[in-house]
Amino acid sequence: MKYITIWTSLLLLATLSATWADEKDEARKELEKFQGEWKLSEDDTITLKFTGEEYEFHAMGVIEKGKMKFRPGTNPRQVDIDITSGPDAGKKQVGIYTWKNDTTVQFTLAEAGKDKRPEKPDEEGYITLEFEKVKK
Repeated sequence: MKYITIWTSLLLLATLSATWADEKDEARKELEKFQGEWKLSEDDTITLKFTGEEYEFHAMGVIEKGKMKFRPGTNPRQVDIDITSGPDAGKKQVGIYTWKNDTTVQFTLAEAGKDKRPEKPDEEGYITLEFEKVKK
């Protein structure tokens, strides 16, 4: 009986480790899709640039920087933002995102500092931004 418990525990640990590794690999692949420069669909003067997990957002003369963590395995896909500089420095921002196609992504975000994540795209009371990848 003792051996069954040990083997069951080892099998569970191996399964959890494989799942965690798969989620980490999926998040890494998702992050790769975001690399480079993006512009707001409605206003190409508002831009977003990704270098690794770090981002730089330019809007109306304001620059915000921070890190984004993507969770593509959730439904809807989730994003957590740590704002490190700009007017909301030190705050966290939560949201969801939806790929419209390979080069267009829509974010639906809570206000910085609020912790209630939207449940669906374009949800009322949240910020919705659609970005297009800048072609080089």
